[in-house]
Amino acid sequence: MPLPADATETSHEPLKLPEDEMELVAARLDVDLGPVGGSSTRGPHRERLRARSRTNKFLIHSYLRGGGGVLAEALNLHADDLFFLYQPLYKLQEEGPEYGTEVLSTKKAPQALKWLNHAYNCTFEGHEDMIHAPYLWKSHSIRNTFRKKCQAKKMWITQCLQEACSDRQLRAIFTIRLGIDHISELIKLYGEEFKVVVVIRDPRAILSARRRENLGPTLNTPLTFRQQAALLCSSMAADITLANELTDRYPGSVMILHYEHLLTEPLEVLTHLYDFLGLNATSSHLNKVIRILKLDRQQEVLIQVLKAWQVELTLRESRSVDYGCSHTYEKLGYFPVPKAITNKDNYFVSWDQARMKEH
Repeated sequence: MPLPADATETSHEPLKLPEDEMELVAARLDVDLGPVGGSSTRGPHRERLRARSRTNKFLIHSYLRGGGGVLAEALNLHADDLFFLYQPLYKLQEEGPEYGTEVLSTKKAPQALKWLNHAYNCTFEGHEDMIHAPYLWKSHSIRNTFRKKCQAKKMWITQCLQEACSDRQLRAIFTIRLGIDHISELIKLYGEEFKVVVVIRDPRAILSARRRENLGPTLNTPLTFRQQAALLCSSMAADITLANELTDRYPGSVMILHYEHLLTEPLEVLTHLYDFLGLNATSSHLNKVIRILKLDRQQEVLIQVLKAWQVELTLRESRSVDYGCSHTYEKLGYFPVPKAITNKDNYFVSWDQARMKEH
């Protein structure tokens, strides 16, 4: 039987993979992931992902529909070399759509930090209540370990996670539930062993995606768009400010990346990302990641993906977002919709322009 969406495994139950996904898992691990980070029988020269520094713990932070999942997948693909957890703070979030877009409260943050510390150190026993089983299957490293070791032995869920984590020296987590102010505690705790990537996306695209998928508070009037835009943009701007402060105090600890840059300049951005994380990866290695993520499509196609919000939002809704974000657009790297509308405008600072501003 497939695991229900809200199933909670206990340490006294074997880890189970939904039956209808078994064939898909085997196919993805053997075919798609084999050349990058999974086991492959097609050739002896599989490139390994290796750290060239002390850094072995990574955290990708973004926002609900903020593009962080795509960037995190670039690490998740390395199934043999890197242990990956997808949104492990799910069980701590509040119930109700009004909480769907918010980070955890200050009251819950200490518990979240403690749980992430356990995860980075492969300590899962006794923390079954924090595990959201359906999200485990988003991790290729866990799927890989399950198929090779846990399934036949009918391992308990915590044992299988322990096995998957301990077998890999590199560990990465993707979350949208912990603010940079609390993530800074992990930077202080781990020092050079830990790096953070903050993924920013055009707020118009984020809110358009949330409405399309019915996520978070209802967005049905220009006023609600303006209100949610103000909250989202102020949150992203505050994260950027704090990230810059942390970089001053702890050089090389935090990097800001824009989702738009990943889609328009994937090879350059991924090269920059892996270099920041201290991971050795050849251009051939990165091109395989780009191909699997389907970022090798024609530039015009990827630009249309970025411009989807221009089709989905009315002009009034778009300008309501602009109004809500008017004081933060410059910091975020986006432009408002001009009075003279043209579909040739992308409304974001390009990768080259952003790199020039850094120097």
